[in-house]
Amino acid sequence: MQRPLGWSPTEDQKRRLLAFEGYGVEHPDIMFVGLEEYSYPDYERQRNGIWIRCTDSAFTERRVDRHNAHVALDRNRKLQTVPVWNIMAAIVSRLSRSEHETELQALGTRPPQVGTTTWLTELHPLPRHNKNAYRGTYIEEWFDFEGKQDYERRGRDPSNLRYGYVVPG
Repeated sequence: MQRPLGWSPTEDQKRRLLAFEGYGVEHPDIMFVGLEEYSYPDYERQRNGIWIRCTDSAFTERRVDRHNAHVALDRNRKLQTVPVWNIMAAIVSRLSRSEHETELQALGTRPPQVGTTTWLTELHPLPRHNKNAYRGTYIEEWFDFEGKQDYERRGRDPSNLRYGYVVPG
């Protein structure tokens, strides 16, 4: 599924996107906080991902199911395993004395798939832009940051943090 040509998010869609907190349940047993969400380096794939996040039913809540979200983002791909997820699953499996693979599959599920509940979130509210670029990205085009430095400054400012993610100021 690809976004329509010329699409840009409405104000309501931007609010929905920026309200996204992560994958998992409201009151988790274990919370994992990362720096920023992954996105493809290709700007068109990034824009398509934002369109999906703004329009697909998998992303209607502040906290969503990781499996449903990843299927929505790429229907032709098997669920990707992010390397740090293996570390998270190892921590949870040691704490719960369960199998690593069971915990890996259960990370960020909503409703939870196993007894120990987890929440995966990021400090930055959007999937990351290309590490060395800001111009021409969906962040510059669709959001009100005053350049890359403003986006990064807001991400570091503790007054913008709420529940482990950045609230645009």
